[in-house]
Amino acid sequence: MVGGDWGAKERIWGLEPYYDPGRAIDIYEAVKDLGIESILDVACGVGLILESLSWKIPCHKYHQFDVEQYPEWKSLVISPQKEDLFEYIKRDDSYDLVLMLNAYRNWDEEPREEFNRWLKRNAKYFITSYEGENPICDNWSVIGKDVKGHDLKLYKI
Repeated sequence: MVGGDWGAKERIWGLEPYYDPGRAIDIYEAVKDLGIESILDVACGVGLILESLSWKIPCHKYHQFDVEQYPEWKSLVISPQKEDLFEYIKRDDSYDLVLMLNAYRNWDEEPREEFNRWLKRNAKYFITSYEGENPICDNWSVIGKDVKGHDLKLYKI
């Protein structure tokens, strides 16, 4: 449903406590002209960011997963999976855009470095709210705020 209404999700599925379309809108505005054809959302939570982006960015490949499973997943078109990140990245799938909006900043250095190596091989762009030193590259810009008020950054890898 390209061009869908950002607010439709709350009205259709009653997910208002979980969903603020502001982050999805910020992400869309930042990437809409980048030729994104595939998106991975890591640690997707209830999965509403990628679901909303799919309404505006037609891609040939979407995938999202989390280490937890949420009952809200049954209502989504892009059905998330319960997966372990470090098992998933062994597949070496590539994506134009990888999202990890909140979880990345809570990692220890070693797992972050392992994920960074995967990103450098398998992604063109990465969006996260990590507040430490620039973890991937020097080519980044702030595109909005996450739910805790941290800068949402778009990295061009």
